[in-house]
Amino acid sequence: MKENKLYTYIAYALYNTFKDDNIKAQIIVNSEFKALVIKQICSLLTLEKEFDASFNDEKYTVAFAQALANVTNESATIEKIDGTTFNQLDEDYVEYIKYICDNFKVKKDYITQENVVTIDAIDKIADFVDEKAIDNARDQMNKKAAKGLEKEQQQDSAQSTGPMMGTGMGMNAFDPSKLDMGQMMQQMANMPIHPRLDPRFYPYRTKPKFMPLFKKIVAGLVILAAVGLIILWLLGSFLGIIIDTNVIVYKWNGSVIIVGGGADAGIHVGNNNFVGPFPFSSKLKLALTGAGSMSLFSGLLPIIPAIFMGYELLGAKRFKRDNYTVKMLTVGISVIILLYSSLSLISILLHNYVSNIVNGLGVPKSGINVGDSSLFGGILTPDSDLQQTLNNIINEINNSSSYKLIYAFSIIFMIVGLVASIATIALMIVAPKLDRNKLVRANEEYQKAVNAAMHGKKYIIDPSLFDEEFREDNPFNSFGNKDENKNNNQDDEDN
Repeated sequence: MKENKLYTYIAYALYNTFKDDNIKAQIIVNSEFKALVIKQICSLLTLEKEFDASFNDEKYTVAFAQALANVTNESATIEKIDGTTFNQLDEDYVEYIKYICDNFKVKKDYITQENVVTIDAIDKIADFVDEKAIDNARDQMNKKAAKGLEKEQQQDSAQSTGPMMGTGMGMNAFDPSKLDMGQMMQQMANMPIHPRLDPRFYPYRTKPKFMPLFKKIVAGLVILAAVGLIILWLLGSFLGIIIDTNVIVYKWNGSVIIVGGGADAGIHVGNNNFVGPFPFSSKLKLALTGAGSMSLFSGLLPIIPAIFMGYELLGAKRFKRDNYTVKMLTVGISVIILLYSSLSLISILLHNYVSNIVNGLGVPKSGINVGDSSLFGGILTPDSDLQQTLNNIINEINNSSSYKLIYAFSIIFMIVGLVASIATIALMIVAPKLDRNKLVRANEEYQKAVNAAMHGKKYIIDPSLFDEEFREDNPFNSFGNKDENKNNNQDDEDN
């Protein structure tokens, strides 16, 4: 049945249209193409009503109409085309395919290719178009309009100057291209700027009044947490702890292992690998800084969120609207680093933190094979007072003022870091989100203004798109007379 075949072809073409972001973007910026899309959806409805056509016994008019509404963010009138014939519907389909191939540099095989078309599949491809695709589509429209204007001006100039070409007493031939180029450049200079480039345009759903102050508070918390974490790392790395407990160590593979406190020193006589007894203090700093939470990487890592958030939230903004927005990527990276640095302090607060470090420096109870022929079986075993020696070291560390200071600072700055992280997450939640409706309106208004300018007319973009609070950020102020603007404001106040 030829009606079903045409219905299937149209369904494939529409599906491929909505599937491609670049073509889909043309629906938003190109009113002519949008009308053709609507016409094809109306053709589907006409085939359903007048010819009882379908695609695999499914009808897709409603699905494509909803997809169009999702993309343009507005509803279109979809109705049966009265008085049309099958041949006319077929010609409309051919015109639709030809328009896409000619204007969007798309091959026919691409736009007509067969796909698995379902209502769910149509719904999934009907998302909002990527902004970059919209910008590219808009650039194509502007270039096309500029070429059309240039061609039209050349024709007009040729008609008006044609009879004079090569005539007159020694008169040089008039070159219309020079005048055309000047006129075209003047026309382009009068082109309106897109609302998105206007700092008075605020493309977000909300504008929390507390946002500027909240950003400063969050930045302050992040910087405070970063400074605290760095101070904590410096304390753990360079703050000394005096310990009186003596140890005997065994040198092995460039490192030392605590074997005891001297009770069995006599049995080690004659083996130069045993050294001591001597105070443990010189080894303490190595033990503390060896913990993951006190590493150089973790200690300096908080500098990154401090710099990121300080610049993003406290840096001077070029336009007032930027006081209400944040860059999600910068804030997101900062909160991840801050959470990592803060939560890594938990290990210091564990009751067995010091004991795990110190016990790890002693010989295991089962001994360790060091391959020393002077030892029985080459096995290094702990002295009888090893555990008591390690316990003495642990107690001295826990009771030292230096460790208590590190412990207290760890609690304080972990809390500050977590509070700063929570505040940063809250900032991401309350940050204004893009208003799709407003972006679509801005695109439509800009398209109307461009079309009017191309025909020598003037169109004023809807003032409601611009926020009164940002009126001083008018992009034309920097090119105009600021004193004049100031005088105008003074006149308004006097009146």
